[in-house]
Amino acid sequence: MAASAKLPQPPQSHNSLKPRHGVVTLCGYGIHVRVDRGHLLVDDGIGADRRQCRLPRVGHELKRLVVIGADGMISLAALRWQIKTLRL
Repeated sequence: MAASAKLPQPPQSHNSLKPRHGVVTLCGYGIHVRVDRGHLLVDDGIGADRRQCRLPRVGHELKRLVVIGADGMISLAALRWQIKTLRL
């Protein structure tokens, strides 16, 4: 039997933190929204099931950031990043 050229890959999750239709929804515990070197870093999830995304200031396609949770942190720099980049 010959070896296959490609391994089957699981389909891309609908739970991605990449903007879908301009919206990113964060949910879970320990949500973090912060800025690092001009990029917006967001992460969320429950326990070991965490998601993380790094959005550049230009070309991020983000229009809305929805946060559903009772625990976490949003830095003042992240608020300033969103106000500057999400302004129409």
